[in-house]
Amino acid sequence: SISDSHTPIHSVSLQNLQGQKVFESFEENSLLNEHSMDVSAFPKGIYILQIQVEDKVLMGKIVLE
Repeated sequence: SISDSHTPIHSVSLQNLQGQKVFESFEENSLLNEHSMDVSAFPKGIYILQIQVEDKVLMGKIVLE
C-alpha cells in the first residue's frame, strides 16, 4: 500500500475480466489523491484497475452496476 497520497502516478489502466485493456492513461503530473476517472460509458461488469506509482503497481477490483 501507499501511505503518502501525494505520490505521483505514472499510469492508470482498466481491464475487463477477459484481459482486454479498456482504458489507459499516463498521468506523469497527477498525484494519487487527485486522480479521477469517468467510467459512466463502460458496460456493467467487473474490471481490474492498475495504478503504477514509483516502483509499485497497485491493483484493485471495480464493479460497475
